[in-house]
Amino acid sequence: MPATSGVAPWAGERPRVRGPCDPGARLPRPADAWPFARPPETGLREQTFIALVGMGLGRLVNWLDPRPVLPYPWLRLTNLVFGPVFAGGLSAAIARWRSREPRFHFGMAFCFVLGYNLVRFAYAHV
Repeated sequence: MPATSGVAPWAGERPRVRGPCDPGARLPRPADAWPFARPPETGLREQTFIALVGMGLGRLVNWLDPRPVLPYPWLRLTNLVFGPVFAGGLSAAIARWRSREPRFHFGMAFCFVLGYNLVRFAYAHV
């Protein structure tokens, strides 16, 4: 068999060598690196950060439009109690459907909506 010079016999040209900056190149990923595998267990630090982000967004929305969306105080209190549970449950259901970690998503959505609703509830002026 004759020695080949790196030329693909069916194409008539040299095969392309891919470097690390090629758009078609794949970057090496560790097998257990998040977000490529499964997310880590949520700790108090992560949940507190997400709650603070929700509080910041709630404050921003109050600054832009201070009028409450829900007209009655009993509706705002119901939203404060059931809103985070509903958001967490919906997020966990979507995570389960997408084969993700449902407890992680429940905790993050629950903390975010709880922080958001707490600020909106505290600054609701009627």
